[in-house]
Amino acid sequence: MKIEVIQSVLAKTFPRELVTLSSLSTYHVSYADACIVITTKCRKYSIHFNDFLEFLVAVLSKRSFIVHDYKYEFKHVAYMLPLAEVILIELEENIHSYSQPQKMKGTPRQQEQAKCRELVSESKFLERQHLEVMQPKPILNSSTYNFYQEDIEENVLVEVHYATNRQACIGGDVFSANRQNDMNYGVAKVSIPKNVHRSGNVERPKSFLKFVFKEDKNKHFVIDSGDVLTESEFNKSLVEKSQNKSMMLFIHGYNVSFKDAVFKSAQIKYDLKYEWPITLFSWPSNASIRSYPSDKENALYSSKHLANLLKNVASLKIEEVIVVAHSMGTFCLAEALSKLNEDISFQRLVLAAADIEKEAFISEYAKNINKTFEQTSLYVSSTDRALLASDWINESDRVGDTRDDVLVTKNMESIDMSNLDGGVFSLGHSYISESNRALDDLFYFLVQGMKADMRRLKSMLNNENKEYWSLHT
Repeated sequence: MKIEVIQSVLAKTFPRELVTLSSLSTYHVSYADACIVITTKCRKYSIHFNDFLEFLVAVLSKRSFIVHDYKYEFKHVAYMLPLAEVILIELEENIHSYSQPQKMKGTPRQQEQAKCRELVSESKFLERQHLEVMQPKPILNSSTYNFYQEDIEENVLVEVHYATNRQACIGGDVFSANRQNDMNYGVAKVSIPKNVHRSGNVERPKSFLKFVFKEDKNKHFVIDSGDVLTESEFNKSLVEKSQNKSMMLFIHGYNVSFKDAVFKSAQIKYDLKYEWPITLFSWPSNASIRSYPSDKENALYSSKHLANLLKNVASLKIEEVIVVAHSMGTFCLAEALSKLNEDISFQRLVLAAADIEKEAFISEYAKNINKTFEQTSLYVSSTDRALLASDWINESDRVGDTRDDVLVTKNMESIDMSNLDGGVFSLGHSYISESNRALDDLFYFLVQGMKADMRRLKSMLNNENKEYWSLHT
């Protein structure tokens, strides 16, 4: 694992002097007891190794050494970027394609003034945002109350059934990142603002550094209400809502909280105009970039709970069961299928941005997937920066990453989504639910059951002359 290697490099390479990449200011860096100490002419900063690791993963994902790309997510970026550059060079990472900052021009006095202007501008922005949030809301009179009621009626409630082995917090309706040995079941009702929502988006309050703005039901996805269910009540609800015709199961990936997983489930159901129930299986992700190793352990641990859920769903005799697994959730599903001690049969499976080692997938997991599902689509990409980071951390190629070649395996259709433009700040990892073009293809396969040669896709050949499909944009 690269984490131990990074710690070793830090211990061997520091203390030493470094220079910021844009302003060319010198500062001193030392490392001891899992803590990085940065000393400038005026200040001293202490950064825990885990926080630096989270930043390093972001650099690997964004492939940029430009301060502006990170300054709203991390502190001390100007000092951490040169440190990240040193580490990546020591680990023989190819950084030539990374975005580079422009060197500051002008006299030292002009450079200092430019820095001050930037700090003042950022301070004013924070002040404006704080005042906007803290400003009291106007009291509603009779006329504004009617307008408010009409706005509320523009919201739609989307039900999300959930099964989770996360530990319940106080109240029982919110779940932590801690494991538990049994399952919690329930239904959450998510309010979606129809007049604001754009397909592919989960509208949530913006955050700035550690400050999160207040959610607004007329602007954001909000959990309106929820019910905790027993397993038998959960089963009964699924049978009634599905009318024994169809249901969808969604398994989220790494770095996802329970609440965000509920919102993503609601968005998928709403944007696909899927009329039958969606069920979320939420395993205890820590919802932190730096928690990749522990998330992977939790996904593996949770596979036995997912296996039990799959058997439970199969016993309901619902005519059609379709499954979407994303990122590390694909690994959890693959492990769950290997733990089944009985044959079950479902209709269609989407493995999106699969964070599974390619060799293990080919030799171990593919057989169980083909045995369980009638149709499977692998959604893959060469522009998935999160999987690039996973390649780097795990030191092995992932199924969803096509930089070397598109994986084509027996009885599965591979769909290359590399042509989607996710934008400069996108990690290109959640394309399956964030792009309208991807959602269209997902609808035709998952809901309509259409094979790739019947959809608006281009036939391609990989390096082994095996057919895969590419998205037209």
